[in-house]
Amino acid sequence: MRSKYMLMALVVVMVAALVAPAAAGKKKPKPYTSPDGVIAIAHTMLYSSTGEVNSITANEFEARCAIPASNGLDAFVYEVPKAYQKIQSTITATADSVALGHDLYAFFYDKDCVLLPTSISAAATVGEKSDAEGIMPAGVSWVLLANFAGDPAPVRYELKP
Repeated sequence: MRSKYMLMALVVVMVAALVAPAAAGKKKPKPYTSPDGVIAIAHTMLYSSTGEVNSITANEFEARCAIPASNGLDAFVYEVPKAYQKIQSTITATADSVALGHDLYAFFYDKDCVLLPTSISAAATVGEKSDAEGIMPAGVSWVLLANFAGDPAPVRYELKP
């Protein structure tokens, strides 16, 4: 009888050992807000019909695959926290513009700094303050924020699982 209880206890321990890592792996990360960055110059020709991002900051980032020295000139690059790199999440890019408003775009890059086909934008007219909100797909390691129209603006983004 004692061996029966020992066997049952062993089975329970084995099942718990298998289930615990699976449950731990499904834990959602806490919401994340990036530090503020500043985009000095709005860029009205940022995204071309070829699907390339045309900006000094974006071109330097794509060439170096690191935070560019020109970060903040005409775009702002952020590294995505590790907890969000493998999951789909919601993203909201916001700015604090003063006079002319803003029209934000968010472009997504993988770990090798390759532009992904998904991006989010907010359509605004001059004078409006238009933030970008949408879904950031799994596999994103870098976010590039750009201001299509408006004055220099502090920018940031928020992620939620």
